[in-house]
Amino acid sequence: MENDFSRKYILALYVFFNVYCGVLFISLGGVLGGDFGYEYSASISSIFVAILLVLFTFFFTLKVLYPLINSIKIPSISLDYQKLSYPALLVLAFGFYSAIFYQIGVAGLGDLANNNENQSARQLYALLQPAVLVLAYIFIYSNIRGPLYYLIVAFYVAYCLIAGQTGQLLTLFVLYIYCSSNREQLSFKLKVIFLTALGLAVYPFVRILKNAVIMQYVSGTSFFESVKSLLGSNLLNTYHTYLIQSFERFQVVANLSYLMENFRSLYVSTELHVIDFFNTNWIFNTIGSRTIVTRDLVDSPQSMLAFHINNVEGWNSHIGLFGYAFAYGVSGFLIVIFSILLMVIAILLSNFIDPSGKLRLLTWISILKLICFGWINAFINYIQALLILAIIMFCMHILMSLLPSKQADTA
Repeated sequence: MENDFSRKYILALYVFFNVYCGVLFISLGGVLGGDFGYEYSASISSIFVAILLVLFTFFFTLKVLYPLINSIKIPSISLDYQKLSYPALLVLAFGFYSAIFYQIGVAGLGDLANNNENQSARQLYALLQPAVLVLAYIFIYSNIRGPLYYLIVAFYVAYCLIAGQTGQLLTLFVLYIYCSSNREQLSFKLKVIFLTALGLAVYPFVRILKNAVIMQYVSGTSFFESVKSLLGSNLLNTYHTYLIQSFERFQVVANLSYLMENFRSLYVSTELHVIDFFNTNWIFNTIGSRTIVTRDLVDSPQSMLAFHINNVEGWNSHIGLFGYAFAYGVSGFLIVIFSILLMVIAILLSNFIDPSGKLRLLTWISILKLICFGWINAFINYIQALLILAIIMFCMHILMSLLPSKQADTA
């Protein structure tokens, strides 16, 4: 039976932070925070509608759509953890190597790392998605207490710190709740709340370390010099700034209200086409470049919104799932339908790979991130990692079934 406490708790946190930001912006008279830096305003009514849209998306997708898809029965496959541990360790080692020597997979670098050097390594990384694939392995075998499993978990945490992928560490916290919770024990629930508060208190320092890693790659300064520069002369003010920024990562309410009020100017000025959306993903762009259905590669709606905010290029502002309808007009609903199709594929793949249900928790979290932040390409990468993992498990399963027959023939 699946443990439901972890899902309810994480959903409650997402709802709380989004509503908190929305109420904060309303209390400030419609002034928007987050990426808008309290320099833009929106009407109270649009902020309120944005809150309702976010809540509707959360509960409809996770309470209605997800259970409906999850009820579909399909065959499954399983594999002993030691047989899959070595491929997982090899993929993780490649992720380490790529991040340290080629700056591939380092969060925040974006196009700065997309040069023409080491294209083979970049293509292999794009195919394997080490950060996601190994995380899926950690979830599948979370009931294992073997030394090899612990070694991979430890190396994975180190990899996340080196690559600045701090979001994966938060996902590991959800796995801890899943593996340890007992809904009959109030003491454990209080412990989880305490650890959450502690994590929120420490998270600004994690963000500082992440930014220091990025600054180290971009500017060439040493890691310690980058940390010293980011901390500044007033540690308390720096901490407060990063703490508020951590809360305002859940700013989809602000972005939706801004999109609603500036829809016409954004839609006319960007002239986005639905094909442009698919071309932002490397798989569709590769396919499109070999067919007549292709256009010149354009920026994503997230980057266009970011540029519209402060005329600065090279960064993105998330728009949520509903944001695509505002960015692409009526055709944006095709992207929403496409996202639902992706959810179906992800859930069915999860059930095929891991019948125990632990991987379904990771898929549930990935869907929550998708509908909150709207990073569809990241969700496609997740599905891609699950597909690679399924292929590895299927091939090893066939190989293991053939080995005894070969030995018998030899005898």
